[in-house]
Amino acid sequence: MQIGRWNYLFPLFMMLCVSFRVNAQNDQIDSLLKVLQTQEESDTNKVITLYKLCAKYINSDTKKAIEYGNKAKDLGEKLNFKRGVASALNNLGIVYENEGDYEKAADCYLRSIRIKEETKNMHGLAATYSNLGEVFDVENNYEKASYYYNKSLQIAISIKDTQSIMNCYLNTGVIESEKNNDENAVTYFQKCLHLAFLAGDSSSLADAYSNIGVVRQDQNILDSAEYYYALATIVRQRTGDQMGLMNSYNNLGSVNVTRKNYREGERWYKMSISIQDKIPSLEGLQSSYHGLATLYDSLRDFQNAKTYYLKYMTVHDSLYSMRSVKEVNAMELKYEEEKKEKEDEAKARENKIKSDAEAREQRNLMYFLIILILVASGFSFFLFNRFRFIRRQKGVIETKNKEIIDSINYAKRLQEAILPPAKMVDEIFPQNFIFYRPKDIVAGDFYWMMENGNDLFVAVADCTGHGVPGAMVSFVCSNALDRAVKEFELKDPGKILDKVTELLLDTFRKSEQEVKDGMDISLCHLNRDNMNISFSGAHNSLWIVRSGNLISLDADNQPVGKYDHAKPFTTHHFTLEKNDVLYFGTDGYADQFGGDKARLADKNKSGSFGQGKKFKTANIRNLLVANAGRPMKEQYDVLEKTFDRWKGNLEQVDDVCVMGIRI
Repeated sequence: MQIGRWNYLFPLFMMLCVSFRVNAQNDQIDSLLKVLQTQEESDTNKVITLYKLCAKYINSDTKKAIEYGNKAKDLGEKLNFKRGVASALNNLGIVYENEGDYEKAADCYLRSIRIKEETKNMHGLAATYSNLGEVFDVENNYEKASYYYNKSLQIAISIKDTQSIMNCYLNTGVIESEKNNDENAVTYFQKCLHLAFLAGDSSSLADAYSNIGVVRQDQNILDSAEYYYALATIVRQRTGDQMGLMNSYNNLGSVNVTRKNYREGERWYKMSISIQDKIPSLEGLQSSYHGLATLYDSLRDFQNAKTYYLKYMTVHDSLYSMRSVKEVNAMELKYEEEKKEKEDEAKARENKIKSDAEAREQRNLMYFLIILILVASGFSFFLFNRFRFIRRQKGVIETKNKEIIDSINYAKRLQEAILPPAKMVDEIFPQNFIFYRPKDIVAGDFYWMMENGNDLFVAVADCTGHGVPGAMVSFVCSNALDRAVKEFELKDPGKILDKVTELLLDTFRKSEQEVKDGMDISLCHLNRDNMNISFSGAHNSLWIVRSGNLISLDADNQPVGKYDHAKPFTTHHFTLEKNDVLYFGTDGYADQFGGDKARLADKNKSGSFGQGKKFKTANIRNLLVANAGRPMKEQYDVLEKTFDRWKGNLEQVDDVCVMGIRI
């Protein structure tokens, strides 16, 4: 997707306009505080001053915002000043929404709506309907969110409430983005930009810039994404919008990590965290910690990755516990039942004037575009050259991406060549299943078989890493197993793993840098002449199910590869019986995140770490034992359906390989 040249002029022109309003916020707060000192408790104007102070502190000091909001509500109720109470409740709802307490936010918004309908405050209704829609949007209830955004937009257009119209355009654009309708989303954000320019609204301007940046990052147009994030940051710095800056810094951190500018990304994330002392936001902290965990994981700084991942999970659990979808829906349902008749009447009136209002809006938009094009003519040469540069960069990126994907697909074909063919597995073990699911195109997990006369060898292994690095290690490890059996004529599994360790260390010793890669493995030797087997493992045990009972042949607590306290691997001997079922596997199935609490991750917060909880080894062991009596094909189906249901919409965290063989 190429970016139109006029899209670059608009932000430059806007910055000239915004600069005239940069110091207004602090002056307004000082003025309100002075007025407050002169007002009596019996004066309804004091309620107005208090809820205005609440609004001014929403994005800069949460504690003060709550303090002034509650004072305004309490005094308004005491004086029976309904309009003031409704405004205070709306502002408190915004504060709680920013904190992530959506149940409290919804309660405040619904109470505010009831009062505004009673007092026929249409301007207030437009704003609060939009705010309530945001609560449902966060809960991924897009149908409800769109419903309230549309109610807000109809009222806002009818009364020419520019602020509410901008909010609706922003919110509708977010929903379109979440539905992957990216260009529709950008269209709504640009509508907001145009109105923000005319109204001189810095907050809406920054939000629109930020949201366009998110869409462009999702489309992998990273220059454009970083450009819009930077513009949003500049506006928010000048207006002192601390809550907005938290979001901007996280966005700049994310786009720099995507470009592998890890130190720059680290700097932005830590700047976001530093704001938390004054403006506590669990949403902001969750995004910062998640981003830093992913960043350090990419740098292989596993200690810091673990530290920030644990912080992320703590904040995530706290935030999740604060969200009560059932409570929000229950409050909304009760409100709908009480007000349905009035809403139907209001909707009919709004629809009647919608057509004329939209026509006026289109004319105003056309006039604005004509003015904008005239102003832009002075910058055309610069923008034209910028446009050509971005088009060339986009072509280079697309070419590189295709080359990378082609190379990975070729690596996949090579990896498939080292796996035993399905026909060979079925001939050796007629009753078997192999549940093999790489995290990426290629994998670090692999399964291995070798037939040497009356001797059969079976293994399932998990090499260091996944994706292309893991696949490269798997080639080396598979070759070492082949050599240990064929070239060195070893049969004892423990001695085979000792020899494989020796071969891996010899291979990696040739590198100028220290390589610690290796594998976890369960390796079994079966003799065709009898029912005896021998087994050795590195971290991965062998499970045998006999008549509904589990027998475990335990692995050594060390990997195959470089290990400071390595010992010779132990070989276990065991006599099989007819219908015994042998299970080999890696840790990918047990480590998958999911469960009842797993939810579709927010597009702005998704990453390499999952939500929910791990499946765990005990659960897969119980699953295998419970289904061991079924045909092997049915066991495969049970494993697959259980894994997919558990994972839900979350990202797969590791390669998965589970093999079952019935004797």
